[in-house]
Amino acid sequence: MTTIRRVRAAFGPVQALTLGLSVLAILGTVLVRPFGAMHPGAPAWWVMVAAVAIAEATAVHIQFRRDSMTLCLTEIPVAVGLALVAPAVLIVERIVGTFIVLAFVDRLRPVKIIFNLARAAVETLVAIGVYRFALAGGDPLSVRGWIAMMAAILVSDQLSEFLVNLVIRLAEGPGAADAVGLRFVSRAILLVNTALGVLLVLAITDRPAFAALVVMVTIGVYGALRGYAVDRKSTRLNSSHGSESRMPSSA
Repeated sequence: MTTIRRVRAAFGPVQALTLGLSVLAILGTVLVRPFGAMHPGAPAWWVMVAAVAIAEATAVHIQFRRDSMTLCLTEIPVAVGLALVAPAVLIVERIVGTFIVLAFVDRLRPVKIIFNLARAAVETLVAIGVYRFALAGGDPLSVRGWIAMMAAILVSDQLSEFLVNLVIRLAEGPGAADAVGLRFVSRAILLVNTALGVLLVLAITDRPAFAALVVMVTIGVYGALRGYAVDRKSTRLNSSHGSESRMPSSA
């Protein structure tokens, strides 16, 4: 095999997509650096990194028949960052927090880590762009600010889903589409997480003491999702065992 063929074999569509996203993420971070400033009440960088890492690490995987979805609380720190953190700083915080989970908790292969970091960065860039365009210089704490944040999170999540599905198709070929019901549930929970992020922003900037209450509600939402996921898994396993017990034994 010639050198060119070896390079082509090693550098496939997935690697090309990862490289493209990485370049876009780096250029985007550099370009947004001069825009925006830190809000006086913005959380410390290590708090944001920890929030992203915790949100990513506590993802809930829900199985519904042959389909599945992963839900996490990442929208909450991202929403806080959109309103209070400088754009370039938010991107770096998102990357560092995500890297901690991918490298030390999930222990993924380097190529998967790079793809997911690039995807997270591009997703955050798109969220920043949509948010600032929809906000149009308005008050982040106004109703317009809330709507802008919801739109930003929805668009960026749609992009993230597209990129994940695309890399799966490139690596494994076309698969079954997600169930409509799962998509509806995923979007609904995403909006709930964004609303919690908005409440947290309001608490941080106006009533810091209320931030603990928002965190408690967030823990309650996570507990409910976790409990539902465990219940679904238990029901599915019991149903599977029940079906096996009813199968006739072979002669």
